[in-house]
Amino acid sequence: MKYRRWIYTDIVKIAEFQKKHFPDAWTFQQLADSFLNGRFYGYLVEEEGEIIACSAINFSLEDADLVNVLVAHSYRNMGIATRLMEEMFDDCKKMELKSLFLEVRESNYPAINLYEKNGFKEISRRVNYYKDGETAIIMKKEFNYR
Repeated sequence: MKYRRWIYTDIVKIAEFQKKHFPDAWTFQQLADSFLNGRFYGYLVEEEGEIIACSAINFSLEDADLVNVLVAHSYRNMGIATRLMEEMFDDCKKMELKSLFLEVRESNYPAINLYEKNGFKEISRRVNYYKDGETAIIMKKEFNYR
């Protein structure tokens, strides 16, 4: 497996991967717009040239938002998501960011468990956040540099 940062020419394949495995994921245009804003890092995992996982963060001066961590179903429970998050955490620390935020569906227990194992804590909820009316759990991970 090969872990690396996105480059612009990856976006078509990333959009196809997301559409195939995650129908609610971002469109090509959303991915391209985010990539081009200059405050975005994307990460992907390839197996024999095929994308099997991807993740991304949008960052500001002090904080970042974890946009997604997506792993193809047949590659889950292999530590791929944790490794992707470690890559993101390393970049957050290099930028000396204070915290990383995310939203997750309250029914997505595997993701919530993954985030909690990696230091995220629930800080609030947004009722009716998703199009289908499901509540989002807002989570935060703080970075300590002392």
